[in-house]
Amino acid sequence: MIEKFSSYIQEVKEKPYRLVILSHNAPDDPNSTGVRFREEAKKLGIKVYLAEMVGCRLEEDGDKVIVHSLPTNEKGEYEEPKPGEEPKYAPGFVCDPKDTLIMVRSSTAYNISWKDMFRVFMDKGFCIINPLTCSEICVDKWHTYQELKKHNLTQPKTELVTHKEDAPAALKRLGADYPVILKTITGTHGIGVILVES
Repeated sequence: MIEKFSSYIQEVKEKPYRLVILSHNAPDDPNSTGVRFREEAKKLGIKVYLAEMVGCRLEEDGDKVIVHSLPTNEKGEYEEPKPGEEPKYAPGFVCDPKDTLIMVRSSTAYNISWKDMFRVFMDKGFCIINPLTCSEICVDKWHTYQELKKHNLTQPKTELVTHKEDAPAALKRLGADYPVILKTITGTHGIGVILVES
């Protein structure tokens, strides 16, 4: 007879974990993932806070961090403050590394000040899903290529082209002929991917 999985768990928690989702909702990239995580976490009885990175700020209180975010609606959208108006924040959310998980959407890794916020959580020992190092690898196609290469994963022949005059030499180094695929270092959803035929 198979016992319940819960009988194998050694860690006993008095109360469930809490979840903070740090993300950004943009017109060209709606935050549907963050909203979905918020909905599913609520179904599981997990207290969740969806923080919009635009206007977000952190307040440190010993080992704890209080997240202050512009309010988000049921779609994850936020209203940016008008010029000259003082921002209206949602109630702050107290985060404790003992019971709060921090979830980071990878798209947020493009902004340096947002990265600095993640480092506050890292330095205080929070469990972060996905860690900043993961986001930094994923937003840079050359970095991704190098990481996959370290682990001997098969991928297309690739050359880094740092200026347009190097393109013909890069093609020779590849030992390839046209057509080739050219990608910008950053970009998602196929943006910056070009078929070069000659």
